[in-house]
Amino acid sequence: MIDRTHGAYAERYREVITWGVADAPFPNERESGDRYVVQPSADGILIAAVDGTGHGTGAVAAAKIAAATLEAHARESSIALVLRCHEELKGTRGAVMTLVAR
Repeated sequence: MIDRTHGAYAERYREVITWGVADAPFPNERESGDRYVVQPSADGILIAAVDGTGHGTGAVAAAKIAAATLEAHARESSIALVLRCHEELKGTRGAVMTLVAR
């Protein structure tokens, strides 16, 4: 649950976000190259799906870097987050991401 302050309505205004994630590695792989971020704050929420390019350890490494970067800077704008991830993922396989920020 996220509390928001909106003047006289602060006590009555509440949002509830319900979410779930299902993932599984490919057969014969120990870990999936998919990650997610759900990071609520007093200002809103960041929800992200991250898919490391390809499969195996390279995909896992890229996805972990992207997810950690998003979590560490979740209060920044979506554009700033994508640019940060772009910089952090240099030298890796890279990743694709979907971001929702409110």
